[in-house]
Amino acid sequence: MNELPKVTIMISTYNQSKFVSQAIESALAQDYPNLEIVISDDCSTDDTPKLIENYLKESKIKFFRNEKNLGMTLNFRKLLYECASGEWVVHLDGDDYYTDSHFISSAIEQVKRYEKVVLVGAGCYTHSLEGNFRYIPVKKLKIMNGFECFLNWDKYRLPHFAVLYKRDLACKLDFYRFSVYGRDWESFLRLVLHGRVVLLNKAVGVYRKHLGSATSDINFQRHIEGLKVIEEPYRYALSLGYDPKISKKWRKKMIRRHWISYLNRNVYLANLGLIQKKELNQNFKKILHYVKKNNKDLLYDLPFLLTFLTYLIFGKKVYARLMELAKRFLGLNVIRIRENEKV
Repeated sequence: MNELPKVTIMISTYNQSKFVSQAIESALAQDYPNLEIVISDDCSTDDTPKLIENYLKESKIKFFRNEKNLGMTLNFRKLLYECASGEWVVHLDGDDYYTDSHFISSAIEQVKRYEKVVLVGAGCYTHSLEGNFRYIPVKKLKIMNGFECFLNWDKYRLPHFAVLYKRDLACKLDFYRFSVYGRDWESFLRLVLHGRVVLLNKAVGVYRKHLGSATSDINFQRHIEGLKVIEEPYRYALSLGYDPKISKKWRKKMIRRHWISYLNRNVYLANLGLIQKKELNQNFKKILHYVKKNNKDLLYDLPFLLTFLTYLIFGKKVYARLMELAKRFLGLNVIRIRENEKV
Protein backbone atom coordinates (compact mmCIF):
# COMPACT_ATOMS: atom_id res chain seq x y z
CA MET A 1 0.00 0.00 0.00
CA ASN A 2 2.91 2.31 0.74
CA GLU A 3 4.73 1.53 -2.50
CA LEU A 4 5.05 4.42 -4.91
CA PRO A 5 3.15 3.82 -8.16
CA LYS A 6 5.09 3.90 -11.40
CA VAL A 7 4.78 7.15 -13.37
CA THR A 8 5.53 7.58 -17.07
CA ILE A 9 6.45 10.91 -18.64
CA MET A 10 5.54 10.59 -22.32
CA ILE A 11 7.48 12.90 -24.64
CA SER A 12 6.30 13.33 -28.22
CA THR A 13 8.53 15.18 -30.64
CA TYR A 14 8.86 16.09 -34.30
CA ASN A 15 11.60 18.34 -35.73
CA GLN A 16 12.24 19.99 -32.36
CA SER A 17 16.03 19.83 -32.27
CA LYS A 18 16.20 23.32 -30.72
CA PHE A 19 14.12 22.31 -27.72
CA VAL A 20 13.99 18.54 -27.17
CA SER A 21 17.14 18.34 -25.01
CA GLN A 22 15.65 20.80 -22.53
CA ALA A 23 12.43 18.78 -22.40
CA ILE A 24 14.31 15.53 -21.71
CA GLU A 25 16.60 17.08 -19.10
CA SER A 26 13.64 18.60 -17.27
CA ALA A 27 11.99 15.16 -17.16
CA LEU A 28 15.19 13.56 -15.87
CA ALA A 29 15.39 16.26 -13.19
CA GLN A 30 12.14 15.08 -11.59
CA ASP A 31 12.92 13.79 -8.10
CA TYR A 32 10.25 11.09 -8.12
CA PRO A 33 12.01 7.71 -7.79
CA ASN A 34 9.67 5.30 -9.62
CA LEU A 35 9.76 7.04 -12.99
CA GLU A 36 10.13 6.08 -16.63
CA ILE A 37 10.49 8.45 -19.59
CA VAL A 38 9.31 7.25 -22.99
CA ILE A 39 10.05 9.31 -26.10
CA SER A 40 8.41 8.88 -29.50
CA ASP A 41 9.97 10.73 -32.40
CA ASP A 42 7.53 11.12 -35.28
CA CYS A 43 10.05 10.55 -38.11
CA SER A 44 11.89 13.86 -37.68
CA THR A 45 14.01 15.14 -40.57
CA ASP A 46 16.31 17.29 -38.40
CA ASP A 47 18.81 16.35 -35.66
CA THR A 48 16.13 15.48 -33.08
CA PRO A 49 16.83 11.69 -33.11
CA LYS A 50 20.59 12.20 -32.72
CA LEU A 51 20.08 14.47 -29.75
CA ILE A 52 17.75 11.96 -28.11
CA GLU A 53 20.31 9.19 -28.55
CA ASN A 54 22.69 11.14 -26.29
CA TYR A 55 20.37 10.32 -23.36
CA LEU A 56 19.89 6.60 -23.96
CA LYS A 57 22.50 5.74 -21.33
CA GLU A 58 19.89 6.82 -18.78
CA SER A 59 18.07 3.70 -17.57
CA LYS A 60 14.81 5.61 -17.15
CA ILE A 61 14.59 6.44 -20.85
CA LYS A 62 13.04 4.38 -23.63
CA PHE A 63 13.22 5.72 -27.19
CA PHE A 64 10.88 4.86 -30.07
CA ARG A 65 11.13 6.26 -33.58
CA ASN A 66 8.30 6.04 -36.11
CA GLU A 67 9.28 4.76 -39.54
CA LYS A 68 6.78 7.16 -41.08
CA ASN A 69 5.16 10.33 -39.80
CA LEU A 70 1.99 9.46 -37.88
CA GLY A 71 0.87 12.97 -37.02
CA MET A 72 0.47 14.44 -33.58
CA THR A 73 -2.65 12.58 -32.44
CA LEU A 74 -1.53 9.10 -33.49
CA ASN A 75 1.86 9.74 -31.90
CA PHE A 76 0.09 10.65 -28.64
CA ARG A 77 -1.89 7.42 -28.83
CA LYS A 78 1.21 5.35 -29.54
CA LEU A 79 2.89 6.72 -26.43
CA LEU A 80 -0.13 6.08 -24.21
CA TYR A 81 -1.23 2.68 -25.51
CA GLU A 82 2.03 1.06 -26.65
CA CYS A 83 5.01 2.73 -24.99
CA ALA A 84 4.01 3.76 -21.46
CA SER A 85 3.83 1.22 -18.65
CA GLY A 86 3.17 3.51 -15.68
CA GLU A 87 0.04 3.40 -13.57
CA TRP A 88 0.03 7.19 -13.87
CA VAL A 89 1.11 9.17 -16.94
CA VAL A 90 1.72 12.72 -18.07
CA HIS A 91 2.42 14.04 -21.55
CA LEU A 92 5.24 16.51 -22.31
CA ASP A 93 5.62 18.00 -25.79
CA GLY A 94 9.18 18.07 -27.09
CA ASP A 95 9.30 21.87 -27.12
CA ASP A 96 8.02 22.38 -23.55
CA TYR A 97 9.84 21.69 -20.29
CA TYR A 98 9.41 21.39 -16.53
CA THR A 99 10.70 24.01 -14.11
CA ASP A 100 9.54 22.26 -10.94
CA SER A 101 11.57 19.11 -10.25
CA HIS A 102 9.10 18.17 -7.50
CA PHE A 103 5.99 18.18 -9.73
CA ILE A 104 5.52 14.41 -10.08
CA SER A 105 6.33 13.81 -6.41
CA SER A 106 3.85 16.42 -5.20
CA ALA A 107 1.16 15.08 -7.55
CA ILE A 108 1.58 11.48 -6.35
CA GLU A 109 1.58 12.73 -2.76
CA GLN A 110 -1.99 13.93 -3.34
CA VAL A 111 -2.96 10.70 -5.11
CA LYS A 112 -1.92 8.75 -2.01
CA ARG A 113 -3.56 11.21 0.36
CA TYR A 114 -7.04 11.21 -1.20
CA GLU A 115 -9.20 8.34 -2.44
CA LYS A 116 -10.63 7.98 -5.96
CA VAL A 117 -8.36 10.61 -7.54
CA VAL A 118 -8.17 10.24 -11.33
CA LEU A 119 -6.33 13.46 -12.24
CA VAL A 120 -3.91 15.94 -10.68
CA GLY A 121 -3.36 19.26 -12.44
CA ALA A 122 -1.18 22.34 -12.04
CA GLY A 123 -0.37 25.62 -13.77
CA CYS A 124 2.37 26.79 -16.10
CA TYR A 125 4.42 29.61 -17.52
CA THR A 126 3.75 30.58 -21.11
CA HIS A 127 6.27 32.07 -23.52
CA SER A 128 4.71 33.68 -26.60
CA LEU A 129 4.56 36.77 -28.78
CA GLU A 130 2.11 38.21 -26.26
CA GLY A 131 4.81 38.08 -23.58
CA ASN A 132 5.66 35.78 -20.71
CA PHE A 133 2.97 34.88 -18.20
CA ARG A 134 2.51 32.74 -15.12
CA TYR A 135 -0.81 30.93 -14.75
CA ILE A 136 -1.88 29.10 -11.59
CA PRO A 137 -5.32 27.39 -11.60
CA VAL A 138 -6.07 27.84 -7.88
CA LYS A 139 -4.74 30.03 -5.06
CA LYS A 140 -4.83 27.13 -2.59
CA LEU A 141 -4.54 23.40 -3.19
CA LYS A 142 -8.02 22.15 -4.09
CA ILE A 143 -9.65 18.71 -4.02
CA MET A 144 -13.01 18.39 -5.76
CA ASN A 145 -15.39 15.95 -7.36
CA GLY A 146 -14.97 15.46 -11.08
CA PHE A 147 -18.22 17.12 -12.13
CA GLU A 148 -17.24 20.33 -10.35
CA CYS A 149 -13.96 20.32 -12.28
CA PHE A 150 -15.87 19.57 -15.48
CA LEU A 151 -18.20 22.53 -14.98
CA ASN A 152 -15.28 24.91 -14.26
CA TRP A 153 -12.80 23.56 -16.81
CA ASP A 154 -12.67 26.86 -18.69
CA LYS A 155 -11.59 28.56 -15.47
CA TYR A 156 -8.79 26.10 -14.64
CA ARG A 157 -7.42 25.71 -18.21
CA LEU A 158 -4.92 23.01 -17.33
CA PRO A 159 -1.95 22.68 -19.71
CA HIS A 160 -1.30 19.23 -21.16
CA PHE A 161 2.11 18.70 -19.53
CA ALA A 162 0.80 19.66 -16.08
CA VAL A 163 -1.89 16.97 -15.92
CA LEU A 164 -1.08 13.61 -14.32
CA TYR A 165 -3.80 11.02 -14.94
CA LYS A 166 -4.63 7.32 -14.56
CA ARG A 167 -3.44 5.40 -17.57
CA ASP A 168 -5.81 2.41 -17.38
CA LEU A 169 -8.88 4.64 -17.21
CA ALA A 170 -7.58 6.81 -20.06
CA CYS A 171 -7.13 3.75 -22.28
CA LYS A 172 -10.68 2.56 -21.51
CA LEU A 173 -11.99 6.00 -22.48
CA ASP A 174 -10.23 5.97 -25.86
CA PHE A 175 -7.99 8.96 -25.13
CA TYR A 176 -6.81 11.20 -27.99
CA ARG A 177 -9.48 9.92 -30.36
CA PHE A 178 -9.91 13.13 -32.38
CA SER A 179 -7.32 14.99 -34.45
CA VAL A 180 -8.60 18.40 -33.40
CA TYR A 181 -7.22 21.39 -31.54
CA GLY A 182 -7.86 20.69 -27.84
CA ARG A 183 -7.81 16.88 -28.20
CA ASP A 184 -6.33 16.64 -24.69
CA TRP A 185 -9.18 18.66 -23.16
CA GLU A 186 -11.79 16.45 -24.82
CA SER A 187 -10.14 13.43 -23.20
CA PHE A 188 -9.61 15.01 -19.78
CA LEU A 189 -13.19 16.29 -19.60
CA ARG A 190 -14.52 12.75 -19.95
CA LEU A 191 -11.96 11.31 -17.54
CA VAL A 192 -12.70 13.69 -14.64
CA LEU A 193 -16.33 12.50 -14.57
CA HIS A 194 -15.08 9.19 -13.13
CA GLY A 195 -13.52 10.39 -9.88
CA ARG A 196 -11.95 13.20 -7.92
CA VAL A 197 -9.53 15.89 -9.06
CA VAL A 198 -6.70 17.63 -7.22
CA LEU A 199 -5.40 21.02 -8.39
CA LEU A 200 -2.00 22.23 -7.25
CA ASN A 201 -1.46 25.93 -6.59
CA LYS A 202 1.76 26.28 -8.55
CA ALA A 203 3.22 26.52 -12.04
CA VAL A 204 5.35 23.51 -12.93
CA GLY A 205 6.73 24.14 -16.42
CA VAL A 206 6.94 26.28 -19.54
CA TYR A 207 4.55 26.09 -22.47
CA ARG A 208 5.94 27.62 -25.64
CA LYS A 209 3.53 29.21 -28.12
CA HIS A 210 5.23 29.42 -31.49
CA LEU A 211 4.35 31.79 -34.30
CA GLY A 212 3.53 28.91 -36.65
CA SER A 213 1.01 27.39 -34.26
CA ALA A 214 -0.47 30.81 -33.52
CA THR A 215 -1.30 31.54 -37.16
CA SER A 216 -2.75 28.08 -37.77
CA ASP A 217 -5.14 28.66 -34.85
CA ILE A 218 -7.37 30.89 -37.00
CA ASN A 219 -8.35 28.29 -39.59
CA PHE A 220 -12.15 28.54 -39.35
CA GLN A 221 -12.87 24.97 -40.41
CA ARG A 222 -10.51 23.67 -37.74
CA HIS A 223 -12.45 25.61 -35.14
CA ILE A 224 -15.73 24.13 -36.30
CA GLU A 225 -14.16 20.67 -35.98
CA GLY A 226 -12.81 21.76 -32.59
CA LEU A 227 -16.34 21.99 -31.21
CA LYS A 228 -16.04 18.23 -30.67
CA VAL A 229 -14.02 19.17 -27.59
CA ILE A 230 -17.29 20.49 -26.14
CA GLU A 231 -20.00 18.40 -27.77
CA GLU A 232 -18.49 14.97 -27.06
CA PRO A 233 -17.89 15.50 -23.30
CA TYR A 234 -21.37 17.08 -23.06
CA ARG A 235 -22.99 13.98 -24.55
CA TYR A 236 -20.80 11.76 -22.39
CA ALA A 237 -21.87 13.58 -19.20
CA LEU A 238 -25.52 13.07 -20.14
CA SER A 239 -24.89 9.36 -20.78
CA LEU A 240 -23.52 9.02 -17.24
CA GLY A 241 -26.64 10.60 -15.78
CA TYR A 242 -25.33 14.03 -14.85
CA ASP A 243 -27.90 16.83 -14.51
CA PRO A 244 -29.14 17.73 -18.04
CA LYS A 245 -29.99 21.37 -17.22
CA ILE A 246 -26.61 22.07 -15.62
CA SER A 247 -24.81 20.24 -18.42
CA LYS A 248 -26.71 22.23 -21.06
CA LYS A 249 -25.68 25.50 -19.42
CA TRP A 250 -22.09 24.29 -19.42
CA ARG A 251 -22.31 23.50 -23.14
CA LYS A 252 -23.61 26.98 -23.92
CA LYS A 253 -20.90 28.62 -21.81
CA MET A 254 -18.15 26.58 -23.47
CA ILE A 255 -19.39 27.28 -27.01
CA ARG A 256 -19.52 30.98 -26.17
CA ARG A 257 -15.96 30.78 -24.86
CA HIS A 258 -14.87 28.88 -27.96
CA TRP A 259 -15.99 31.58 -30.39
CA ILE A 260 -14.87 34.51 -28.22
CA SER A 261 -11.41 32.90 -27.95
CA TYR A 262 -11.35 32.52 -31.72
CA LEU A 263 -12.22 36.19 -32.20
CA ASN A 264 -9.57 37.19 -29.65
CA ARG A 265 -6.91 35.21 -31.53
CA ASN A 266 -7.85 36.89 -34.80
CA VAL A 267 -7.74 40.35 -33.21
CA TYR A 268 -4.39 39.62 -31.59
CA LEU A 269 -2.80 38.53 -34.87
CA ALA A 270 -4.32 41.48 -36.73
CA ASN A 271 -2.91 43.93 -34.18
CA LEU A 272 0.52 42.37 -34.72
CA GLY A 273 0.11 42.78 -38.47
CA LEU A 274 0.28 39.00 -39.03
CA ILE A 275 -3.11 38.88 -40.74
CA GLN A 276 -4.95 41.56 -42.72
CA LYS A 277 -7.98 43.37 -41.33
CA LYS A 278 -9.96 41.96 -44.27
CA GLU A 279 -9.28 38.40 -43.06
CA LEU A 280 -10.20 39.38 -39.50
CA ASN A 281 -13.53 40.80 -40.64
CA GLN A 282 -14.23 37.76 -42.81
CA ASN A 283 -13.71 35.45 -39.85
CA PHE A 284 -15.88 37.71 -37.68
CA LYS A 285 -18.71 37.29 -40.18
CA LYS A 286 -18.12 33.54 -40.40
CA ILE A 287 -18.59 33.22 -36.65
CA LEU A 288 -21.89 35.09 -36.68
CA HIS A 289 -23.14 33.13 -39.68
CA TYR A 290 -22.26 29.81 -38.04
CA VAL A 291 -23.80 30.78 -34.70
CA LYS A 292 -26.99 31.98 -36.39
CA LYS A 293 -27.32 28.64 -38.14
CA ASN A 294 -26.19 26.26 -35.37
CA ASN A 295 -26.28 28.00 -31.96
CA LYS A 296 -29.12 30.51 -32.14
CA ASP A 297 -29.39 30.77 -28.36
CA LEU A 298 -26.04 32.61 -28.34
CA LEU A 299 -27.66 35.46 -30.29
CA TYR A 300 -29.62 36.20 -27.09
CA ASP A 301 -26.65 35.62 -24.78
CA LEU A 302 -25.55 38.92 -23.18
CA PRO A 303 -21.80 38.15 -22.76
CA PHE A 304 -21.59 36.93 -26.36
CA LEU A 305 -23.47 39.94 -27.73
CA LEU A 306 -21.46 42.45 -25.71
CA THR A 307 -18.18 40.93 -26.87
CA PHE A 308 -19.02 41.00 -30.55
CA LEU A 309 -20.68 44.43 -30.38
CA THR A 310 -17.55 45.79 -28.67
CA TYR A 311 -15.42 44.71 -31.62
CA LEU A 312 -17.98 45.95 -34.14
CA ILE A 313 -18.26 49.40 -32.52
CA PHE A 314 -14.73 50.11 -31.29
CA GLY A 315 -12.47 48.11 -33.64
CA LYS A 316 -9.56 45.78 -33.01
CA LYS A 317 -7.21 47.97 -30.92
CA VAL A 318 -9.76 49.20 -28.39
CA TYR A 319 -11.32 45.73 -28.30
CA ALA A 320 -7.96 44.18 -27.34
CA ARG A 321 -7.46 46.68 -24.50
CA LEU A 322 -10.96 46.09 -23.15
CA MET A 323 -10.51 42.31 -23.24
CA GLU A 324 -7.28 42.65 -21.24
CA LEU A 325 -9.11 44.75 -18.64
CA ALA A 326 -11.92 42.19 -18.53
CA LYS A 327 -9.45 39.41 -17.70
CA ARG A 328 -8.09 41.42 -14.78
CA PHE A 329 -11.60 42.28 -13.58
CA LEU A 330 -12.65 38.63 -13.67
CA GLY A 331 -9.68 37.78 -11.44
CA LEU A 332 -8.04 35.16 -13.66
CA ASN A 333 -4.85 33.84 -12.10
CA VAL A 334 -2.62 35.14 -14.88
CA ILE A 335 0.39 37.29 -14.07
CA ARG A 336 2.72 38.90 -16.60
CA ILE A 337 6.34 38.02 -15.84
CA ARG A 338 8.94 40.76 -15.81
CA GLU A 339 11.86 40.40 -18.20
CA ASN A 340 14.32 39.70 -15.36
CA GLU A 341 12.07 37.28 -13.46
CA LYS A 342 13.26 33.69 -13.43
CA VAL A 343 10.92 30.78 -14.14
